Amino acid sequence: MEYIALVIALLSLVISFATLLIQRREDRVARSLATFTGVLAEYRSRESSEMRRRVAARLGEIAYTEGARLSDLPDDVREEATAISHFFDHLGAMVAHGMVEKDVVIGFCGGSVIGWWNRLEPYIKAERSSGYRVYQKYFETLNRLAGETRQESIISRLQK
Repeated sequence: MEYIALVIALLSLVISFATLLIQRREDRVARSLATFTGVLAEYRSRESSEMRRRVAARLGEIAYTEGARLSDLPDDVREEATAISHFFDHLGAMVAHGMVEKDVVIGFCGGSVIGWWNRLEPYIKAERSSGYRVYQKYFETLNRLAGETRQESIISRLQK
């Protein structure tokens, strides 16, 4: 009889522990979803879209000078280019720290990550060479992940 009570107690403990793990995971997913939903809203906002358009156009007009940093860009583009790089760096940090799944981010904006990294890379690397060695490392890592896991392959997996 004592043996049965011990087995029931141990089984109850295992079930409680499993329930705790599931609840922790679900809580993390819920928090991540709320955070990522805010990020998506920012990315899709009219203001953000217009900013990206302005910066892309302006960077297309500027001939890159060797060693030029983001902070060396003309006033009319520097602040917005920096905001864009910080946005993608924050997104990369969220992926790196498990706040949001890599495939979710890359499936949504992997092409943009790659495109913006290609535009801003020389400026970011110049910032690093001026002393801030880890500047925008999350952005760079997110770009590498986006290159390894193409947006199209993620989307095609969803269509199966």
